[in-house]
Amino acid sequence: MDEYDALVADLPDEVVDLIADLQDTVEKLEKRLAEVTDDTEDDRDPITKALDALPADVAAVIKADRERTAVLEAELAAEKERQADAEFVAKARRFDGVIADPNVFGPALRKITDSHPEEAALIAKTLEAASERLRVTDLFKELGTSAPAPGSTDEQVEAIAKSYMAEDPNISLEEARANVWETRPDLYEAHVAERQRR
Repeated sequence: MDEYDALVADLPDEVVDLIADLQDTVEKLEKRLAEVTDDTEDDRDPITKALDALPADVAAVIKADRERTAVLEAELAAEKERQADAEFVAKARRFDGVIADPNVFGPALRKITDSHPEEAALIAKTLEAASERLRVTDLFKELGTSAPAPGSTDEQVEAIAKSYMAEDPNISLEEARANVWETRPDLYEAHVAERQRR
């Protein structure tokens, strides 16, 4: 008879039964602890684990919402990209005559601005100056006349620019013209077409 059996032999039957019940409970708890320890080794992300613990219909609704949210976030990011590109395409129209296509150069300038803002500002300033020099040179070529041809896009741009200046006397004619090119891409395209016909 070992020491445990000797101790139990002197105890009342109720106490022996209680000890046996406690031993069963301890064994069950140890088994459950081992299962929980195995669960912690699960490399699924916490949201997936939580979804797996929910009823299937509830988990399906939440999963569908998460997928829709991911799609919407991707669409929003793409729209932000398009808007940012559109702003830079409008800026690129200021470089009339110096660049071939604002729709190609604008997004490229945006990427440069995102990674190297100072260099992008220098490029934009240089191209704007070159565009202005070309415009002045073209004015001298027009046999001494500085007025745009009647009905031309230049005439329309001048009229709109002057209306901007009337609304805001603090902007210069060049700033007003730049605003016209930004807000009226149709005039810019017509202007390029007129130049190509000359």
